[in-house]
Amino acid sequence: MTKERIWRLDADGDPTPLDEDEYNDEGELQKLIADHPDVLERVTPDNPRRWLLVKREMGIPDSAESADRWALDHLLIDQDGIPTLVEAKLKKNPEIRRKVVGQLLEYAAHAAYWTIEEIRRRFEAERDTGEQARLHLARFLDQEELEEGRYEAFWELVDTNLRADNIRLLFAVDTIPDELAHNVAFLNRNMEHVEVLAVELKQFRTGPARTLVPRVIGRSDGPRSRTSGTRRIHTMETFLPEFPEGTVRDAVRALIERAKHAGAEIGWGSAGVSIRGESPARRGLVTVAWLSPEGAWTGMTTRDFSFGSSILDDANTPPTPPLREVLVKYIQRFESESWSRRNAVRDTVWEVAPETAAGHIDTLAARVENVLRDIAALPAAAE
Repeated sequence: MTKERIWRLDADGDPTPLDEDEYNDEGELQKLIADHPDVLERVTPDNPRRWLLVKREMGIPDSAESADRWALDHLLIDQDGIPTLVEAKLKKNPEIRRKVVGQLLEYAAHAAYWTIEEIRRRFEAERDTGEQARLHLARFLDQEELEEGRYEAFWELVDTNLRADNIRLLFAVDTIPDELAHNVAFLNRNMEHVEVLAVELKQFRTGPARTLVPRVIGRSDGPRSRTSGTRRIHTMETFLPEFPEGTVRDAVRALIERAKHAGAEIGWGSAGVSIRGESPARRGLVTVAWLSPEGAWTGMTTRDFSFGSSILDDANTPPTPPLREVLVKYIQRFESESWSRRNAVRDTVWEVAPETAAGHIDTLAARVENVLRDIAALPAAAE
């Protein structure tokens, strides 16, 4: 691959070439962002972001009671208290094209299990003492010292944004492949509360000096409305009216009730609901379906009536072979249906439009019931 070259003119107008230089590994790129997060400020040039690093390798649990299951490359917070989840990847990593998108969406979906007390504790632990943490936050907010209550108020703002899904997902890469650019732009257009961006950070060298040239992908041409404040979590009573009265609403009710009868746990969210089941073959619940009103996207980038399982793409803790076999057979039943379509981001998820789903509700409900019972009957995973 041909490397780029840029030129620097000194005070006398003499040009010096700077040749594009590869990062040694992803750790070098991650350290650069951790040490100098402001290199990402171009994500909003009209209102530049300042970045507060909470922690590098920020742990994420898969349930409210579990220990950390994944590690996010960086958790940053901007001056408006908006949590920003950052994954750094190099072009030579094959995951950069598509898999990293699902990975970061998985992290975002489970970020709801963070408590603000845990985020604040990890921020303070990185600064040794609470007093050093307060001074660090004061400098970040361009203040010599924080007024009474300002420290607590900032973390309350972060908590409000987190609970409202008012977050930002950021891919930091050395080169943005077309596949990643298309996925990021698509997600950013269609996710109302979550901003999704990619920043390309090419580096150029002349001797020991480095020059970084950032390029942003996914930014909207016009202003985007980010909703802050607490968003409601649906119940059956508030969720059903989101669908047209009649066969579609009846189909939603039937699918949820039949899934519950088969042992499912219904995960009520602000944009939609997930249908999840327990399996001895895996720690934590296994999601097998999502429901959301027509045109609405969930935090897992599913819409309408969606069926599948994102854990098939989990490189860190892949499903056991028996569990994978059950889930693959479940998904394959949708591949041959002319009335279902593959999800735009996730290969392991298939969507059905609400009106269409209403006409096939017995088939869909039976498939969900069967997969829930099948995963519940699997042998326990080996320790």
